[in-house]
Amino acid sequence: GGADEKAIRETLVPRMWQGPPIVEREGVLLCGVCPGGDLYRRAGRRSVLQSLRHAVGVYRTLRRVGYDVVDCQVPAHPAVLAVRLASRGKRNVKQVITWHEAWGDHLITEYGLAGRVGRFVERVVARTPARHLSVSSSTEAELASLGTVSGRVVEAGVDLTAIDVVVPRPEADVLHVGRLVPS
Repeated sequence: GGADEKAIRETLVPRMWQGPPIVEREGVLLCGVCPGGDLYRRAGRRSVLQSLRHAVGVYRTLRRVGYDVVDCQVPAHPAVLAVRLASRGKRNVKQVITWHEAWGDHLITEYGLAGRVGRFVERVVARTPARHLSVSSSTEAELASLGTVSGRVVEAGVDLTAIDVVVPRPEADVLHVGRLVPS
């Protein structure tokens, strides 16, 4: 065993389970980097506080561990910025930002003054030096309206056959930063 034989894949998420902070579920190593909490609050709006807790936990975790690639799932905007900060000074770290949605001016319509802050943060994330991926052509168009074109649309879903034929690189650690929504 060891890192020389296979990539280590971890998902840095709010801890929404009882027991140890690191658990394996269905072949995925879940690392609880902050206390779990409601992802949404009144009227179905996302919890800014929970998003900030997640970002702080991601930052603290990444400052302590080694890694090669970090894939951040947007809309976890603060976590994207936390990864960028945590990676400063580390060599050969690659950041991927996978966009599931981009809100643009709709943030202002939906959230008012707070939406202006959200739109600013979203634009900063869109301009973050990283490999940007979109999960659909409509998300790609939304991303283009923010000033970034990923040039790569990866439809949501996993082609397990394509993954199974890939030979892992020796000594590659891959981390996923995102939020898991309990079913």
